[in-house]
Amino acid sequence: MSVVSKQPSERPTGGRTRIFVAMAVALLVGMLFLWPESDGERRADDGSHSLLDSEAAGDPKVVYTCGMHPHVISSEQGHCPICGMDLVPAAAPPTRKIKHWRAPMDPNYVSDKPGKSPMGMDLVPVYEDESDESGGASIAISPVVVQNMGVRTAPVAREALKRTVRTVGTIEYDEQLVRDVTTKFHGWIEELYAHYTGQHIDVGMPLFRVFSRELYSSQEEYLLALRNKDRINAEAMPSAAADMTQLVESARLRLELFDISDQQIDELQERGLPSKTLTVTSPYAGVIVEKQARDGMHVDPGTKLYTIADLSRVWVAIDIYENEVPFVKLGQQARMNLSHLPGRPFTGKVIYVYPFVDESTRTVKVRMEFDNPHLELKPGMFADVEIVADTARSGLVVPRAAVIDTGERQVAFVVLGEGRFEPRTVTIGLDVGDDKTEVVAGLDEGELVVTSGQFLLDSESKLREAVAKMGGESAEPASREPEPRSSAQPARGQSRPAMHMTAPRLAEPVRSAIRAYFGLHAVLAEDERDGLADAVAEIHQRLGVVSAAASVDDPAEEVVAELAARATEAVIGMSGRSIDAVRAQFSELSAHLVDIIRLVGHDALALEFHAFHCPMAGAGWIQSAPQPANPYYGFAMPACGEAVDITSLVR
Repeated sequence: MSVVSKQPSERPTGGRTRIFVAMAVALLVGMLFLWPESDGERRADDGSHSLLDSEAAGDPKVVYTCGMHPHVISSEQGHCPICGMDLVPAAAPPTRKIKHWRAPMDPNYVSDKPGKSPMGMDLVPVYEDESDESGGASIAISPVVVQNMGVRTAPVAREALKRTVRTVGTIEYDEQLVRDVTTKFHGWIEELYAHYTGQHIDVGMPLFRVFSRELYSSQEEYLLALRNKDRINAEAMPSAAADMTQLVESARLRLELFDISDQQIDELQERGLPSKTLTVTSPYAGVIVEKQARDGMHVDPGTKLYTIADLSRVWVAIDIYENEVPFVKLGQQARMNLSHLPGRPFTGKVIYVYPFVDESTRTVKVRMEFDNPHLELKPGMFADVEIVADTARSGLVVPRAAVIDTGERQVAFVVLGEGRFEPRTVTIGLDVGDDKTEVVAGLDEGELVVTSGQFLLDSESKLREAVAKMGGESAEPASREPEPRSSAQPARGQSRPAMHMTAPRLAEPVRSAIRAYFGLHAVLAEDERDGLADAVAEIHQRLGVVSAAASVDDPAEEVVAELAARATEAVIGMSGRSIDAVRAQFSELSAHLVDIIRLVGHDALALEFHAFHCPMAGAGWIQSAPQPANPYYGFAMPACGEAVDITSLVR
């Protein structure tokens, strides 16, 4: 029932009758405050006494409340019956209609009226403005809690679906422009002209001077054939002259097959004498990238003496993931940027997509071609590469962070307004880059989705239902701020509650979170400041997976999700902080993880770990090794820690 406060009467100035009247009025007011509620007139969700009758006269949109006692509400102006302060206008609370009642431990048990479940627990109400989609109802969180959670939102927008593939590439030689310089005869190098790797070479430039008996005899044969041809022509013997002409051409061809140039053969003909050595010139232009030739070196046919690469055109090799392969096509334009040439993009094209996947990296290699007229692109350089693919269609797009992937389904939190949020199952389409993803079903254009803090938001709702399911009591009201510590978070020195439930289905994500915790422990124990940020980011991600994987229908898993969310709060306090600040939060993280282990069960986790407590730090931790490695002091006191039972670890 409800009571409307009235103006207090004047204080009696005397007389036994007035005293009795005042005592009777006070007794009546006290009885009204202590009057028990019937089944149809339950207390407000926050446990306070409502003083506003739903059928009271007056404007239902304007009510009055006490600034010191917000639970005092009246439809008329007056004074607070507790402190006597003037009541001030306040908005009337919204009327919520109960859709049905359900059992906290069995969501399939539904009743149209309050009562007891088959297990003897009080039925909990389900309101009409709550949805059972995604296995849970919409939740209401106070603005203060929402702000503390760091909740941020973004609209669902329709955009042209363009996928930008961004990756890092490596500049390589164009294999079609890499050539070797070899000899086709036996000989000895007597003098080098191209002395070092990296030297630029033009076509016809001398490389080395070589002596070869084969070359010398070939020169003599050519000169002899020339002399015989001239003599036979002079004697006017046509048939013999034809034979000698053929012999001259054969001798010249032999020199050409030894890679003697036409100019050198003409000089030999003019000189009329064979040369002891011949100069070998370069048939290619480019840069010497490999040199084997040395003065005095003996060479055999096929010996590779130089490798010359033409750098006027280069290749760029990149690796792309399997889900990016459909967006990369032959002939597609690619853009490349170099760190030492900011603001100067290079444009090339895709010339080859490898037809297999690298089993070790699960990526596909792609080759691109870029012109390099000024030799600015040097093989071995790293480059940022972008390939923009247009899918020729549009779709609904949300930030990738708005979608929680539990492995079985994808869930997004939709903002309903007035502090209410609805978890909704969505179907994900293309990953369109820029940290955005397409939503095929589950969301409408213009709706707001939560992009940050949704894991804490999810765990907040799960904890409230889990408390009701475990104790048979109503969940904490959505409008109240959370207590400093939950039932799973005792103060220092208090024993932790016995946990009679288990959540073995969460063993795999919890096992991954524990391994990430071991990684952070190792970083702290070994004072590895460089790896601190990566270790914190890893456990942050793994704890989020634990929260997302928990089922809303299992009370034990809901408590695990809440503990994971509380552990995430400790990890958030580590982000971007010094190693000392991370150590200050490590005991909080350890305590929550211990509770998670107790709920999931040692047997289900199948992990070996040992618990230690450091009396100097007044905190504990778990680790995989049997010998202590102190994360709070590192190398300063690495062995400070005594083995304890895991249940004794408290913050």
